[in-house]
Amino acid sequence: MIGPEADIGEAPSAWPGAAASWLASKCDFMPGVVHEARVFVGTADQVAAVREFVRTLLGGHPALDDAVLVASELAANAIAHTASGHAGGAFGVHLARLSAEHVAVLVTDQGGPTEPSVRAADLESESGRGLDVVTALSSTFSVPGEGEQRSVLAVIPPIDQIAAEEAP
Repeated sequence: MIGPEADIGEAPSAWPGAAASWLASKCDFMPGVVHEARVFVGTADQVAAVREFVRTLLGGHPALDDAVLVASELAANAIAHTASGHAGGAFGVHLARLSAEHVAVLVTDQGGPTEPSVRAADLESESGRGLDVVTALSSTFSVPGEGEQRSVLAVIPPIDQIAAEEAP
């Protein structure tokens, strides 16, 4: 679904990509899994629209706050580091309530010159920590796709489950 903020006309024929199609197909075969996708214009103001989309679809879920943060980071990265942030660019966000405890956030962009990667940011850097946050909050993190289209998938459990898994 293309949201009201995304006045980009028709999405490219391959949109939202193999990874998003794969996630949607898996959700279709899982009774009770609520999932929805939306395309956003690749401008910085759309990050707030992504947060609202996540809050609306996942409201009340125990992983909601972490899902909002992860989707926000991934949307900001799509805008800052890929062709999605260029004039006429767009990116897709696919959300799924996988269970009473887990949600999936998949952001598909229009590709860029480098692969997303976690990097070490020094203490005085103003950027470079987004994927650290995403991987810390995710039980699964994957980057399928390359070239003109790439997706980042994060499966997010509730925060108490992450804490229990990290406990000695």
